[in-house]
Amino acid sequence: MKATTILFALAVLGLCALRPHDAQAQTVNNGTYTLNLTITLTTPVPQGDSVVCSLTVTDVSGTFTQENTETATATATVSGGGASCVVNIPYRWYPLNAASDTISYIYTAAIVSPTNPGAVIRQGTHSLPSTMGVPAPSTHTVLTQSTRL
Repeated sequence: MKATTILFALAVLGLCALRPHDAQAQTVNNGTYTLNLTITLTTPVPQGDSVVCSLTVTDVSGTFTQENTETATATATVSGGGASCVVNIPYRWYPLNAASDTISYIYTAAIVSPTNPGAVIRQGTHSLPSTMGVPAPSTHTVLTQSTRL
């Protein structure tokens, strides 16, 4: 009997917490961020090693509260003295105030060794200029950048 009473009380509390007049209206916002990264290789890539890229996108509210962070990684295509990488981040966010949020971007390119896990031959991490406002729903935001390793 006690377990039933406790479950009922929890259910009532849960329903009270979800009353429409108490909840802030949040709209789902989904889309994709894509980083097209071109890398000039000034550091030789040892045979068998790889070039990997990552992108981190962070949504920070107007009150400087981090709301959402997404990170993705991809392996670059190496050819001659260069490499190219495409990193995609599909996201689904519920921003509190999409128009006033700040979106920041950090990307990394690295030469890594699969035979020595965790070994990084060379790495560069950079930020891109922040943008104001979460993109409109279903937007595909493409970031294009070049760097050297």
